[in-house]
Amino acid sequence: MRTRNRDMKVISLNAKELRLLRTAMIHFRNKVISEGKPADDINGLLLSLMS
Repeated sequence: MRTRNRDMKVISLNAKELRLLRTAMIHFRNKVISEGKPADDINGLLLSLMS
């Protein structure tokens, strides 16, 4: 996956917002997987959020 700097966005989240975002992304990933669709991009985003 290629990313251009002009396409990247940076946001600042407090601990509560970050926890909410992670939870929502995990639920979304589980839904995508249950539909039999690939979740590779979501997994990559989750890894970025966890670090």
